Amino acid sequence: MHDIETENQKLRETLEGYTQEIAEVKNHEVTIKALKEKIEEYEETLKKQAKELGQEERREGEKEEKEGEEEGQLHNNHAEEESQQQEKQESVVSNLEEANRKAQSLQTALEATQAELLELKSKYDEESTAK
Repeated sequence: MHDIETENQKLRETLEGYTQEIAEVKNHEVTIKALKEKIEEYEETLKKQAKELGQEERREGEKEEKEGEEEGQLHNNHAEEESQQQEKQESVVSNLEEANRKAQSLQTALEATQAELLELKSKYDEESTAK
């Protein structure tokens, strides 16, 4: 009987630990949701930047036609802006990929913890029924 009580206490402590882990995993779920929202924001930003870049290119093209003497300068400015835009886009894509990796990692950890918790709960229920 003493052994069973000791084992029961150990199982309760383990269950309490897993309950805490579940709370942490739920916090991770919130983080995943926030990261997914951030991903959507990055995607929207990329779309807006691409649209703005297209509009800028069109405007600059019109200016170049009107201002033949400033053509070289505008071309240089355009190339520089395009380079900066490309760097920004690459940065956003990199952040997006990192956020996706983190979200996937957290999702995997959540699923593993939930499976382990269910297994322990099942074992605890079996032992309680056996007693």
